[in-house]
Amino acid sequence: PKAAPVARLHALRGLFDNNAIQQKPDTFAKYVSAMNVLAEQVGDRTLLASAVMNRGTQFALLADLDRADSCYARADSINGPNGDRLLRAQILANQGQSLSERGLTTASMDKEEEALALAEALGNEPLIRALQNNMAGQYAQSGDVAKAVELFTSLLHRAEQEQDSARIGNLLSNIGACHNMMNELVEARPYFSRAAAVFERLQHSNLPRPYLNLVSTYLSDPADADMDSA
Repeated sequence: PKAAPVARLHALRGLFDNNAIQQKPDTFAKYVSAMNVLAEQVGDRTLLASAVMNRGTQFALLADLDRADSCYARADSINGPNGDRLLRAQILANQGQSLSERGLTTASMDKEEEALALAEALGNEPLIRALQNNMAGQYAQSGDVAKAVELFTSLLHRAEQEQDSARIGNLLSNIGACHNMMNELVEARPYFSRAAAVFERLQHSNLPRPYLNLVSTYLSDPADADMDSA
């Protein structure tokens, strides 16, 4: 009977969609393989496209961007122009990330803006946050640091409303890094200090970074501050 594999497929898709699977190549590959096998058996286009897209993410984790892009294109073709809108947004987001890693910022932003419009229409907050965070980082790297601060600050307000301490720490650190990039050292320091306090309370692995960035603001020739993934 197809009911059991379909239920398992939906459960697997939910795990991937909610980032509940640890993004390490071996762990990810195990779940991706199970999803692909089940999707082939069931023949559901949306679930098959989702499985193929996640295979692309597996290749991206291995830094094999060519094979990742091939999977994203195939997933988009399977899903079709009138297919699942969330899946379309996820594929666009992944394609944008791949372009970013190739240094193609303008093309990447085009994909991510299209994905963001879909995510906002669907009201999918986790995807909206992820896209805005990626876009803020790209704005900073491409020189539009003020726009990056605007986006990171908006994300920080939402994280504070949701009391998501890890995201708060990362976003504080990122805003501090943006001010550091603009040589606004006095403005950067309180953000790094607050980030360090959050990470210290959480015993978070990112704890050394805001301290190092804070020190950099007191040096005569401050280094570019590192950004964290929120």
